[in-house]
Amino acid sequence: MLMKTTVIIWTFMTAFSCNTAFGQTTYELRGKLTDCLDSKPLILGHMFLKQGDSLVQTVPIDDKGQFNFKELSPGNYQLETYYFYYPIKGQDIAVPSDTTVAICVSEGNPDSLLNTYKLRHSYTIFDYGLSAYSDEDLNTVGQQYGVKWQNLGCVSDDRFDKYNKVIEKILAYRNGKDWKNKFWNEVKQKYGN
Repeated sequence: MLMKTTVIIWTFMTAFSCNTAFGQTTYELRGKLTDCLDSKPLILGHMFLKQGDSLVQTVPIDDKGQFNFKELSPGNYQLETYYFYYPIKGQDIAVPSDTTVAICVSEGNPDSLLNTYKLRHSYTIFDYGLSAYSDEDLNTVGQQYGVKWQNLGCVSDDRFDKYNKVIEKILAYRNGKDWKNKFWNEVKQKYGN
C-alpha cells in the first residue's frame, strides 16, 4: 500500500511540476483598424506581429475591420498595420494577458505608395445591387485593366466603399484617369446594354 501511495504522489508531483515548468498560458491580441479621419473600419488588409526581427504571425483584417492574433506567449511585440494606400504603421504592444487594441491610420497619398501597388496583377472591386452584367463578363473585360468584380447581391453594404475608392485610385494610376469609362464602353460593346 505504501508503494502504491508513493507512486501516485510521485506521479501527481511530476505532472504538476512539468505543467508548471513546460506548460505555458497563451493569450490573444485582438483589435480593430479604422481610418483616423472618419473612424470607419478598414477592411481586407493585414496585420503583422513581430518580436524583435522575427515575424510571429500575420492575420487578415475582416469585413468589420477586426483582427485577432491567437496563442501568443506573454511579452512585448511590434504590431504593424498593412492596408492599401496607407503608410505602414508600427506600434509597440505589451501582451501580459488577453489584450484588445484600437488602431487608426491616416491615408497616405504619395506616388511611392502608388508605384508599389501598380505592379500587382489585379484587384477586386466589390459591388452590390442588381447588375446588368455577370461577374464573369465584367472580369473578362477587366483582365486588361487589372480589375475583378465581385457582386455582393442586392443588399447595400457601405463597408466596402472605402476599400473600393482606394482600389479605384490604384487602377486610375495604372490605367489612366478615364479607365472606368473605357472599361464600361468595352463592356457595353461586347455584351450590349
